[in-house]
Amino acid sequence: MSAATANNNNPLVRFKNVRKSYDGKNQVVRHLNLDIRQGEFLTLLGPSGSAKPPRS
Repeated sequence: MSAATANNNNPLVRFKNVRKSYDGKNQVVRHLNLDIRQGEFLTLLGPSGSAKPPRS
């Protein structure tokens, strides 16, 4: 077993200081920092039409 597999503190996915703007002016996401570890689930919630990407 590798050290990364043995240590659940290592994220599988890391977002660090993420920003998003659709018009180049108004930021809809600012300074997003998020770690997703093995066994965790992430759900994006929002109203219809709010640009949530479909993922399974």
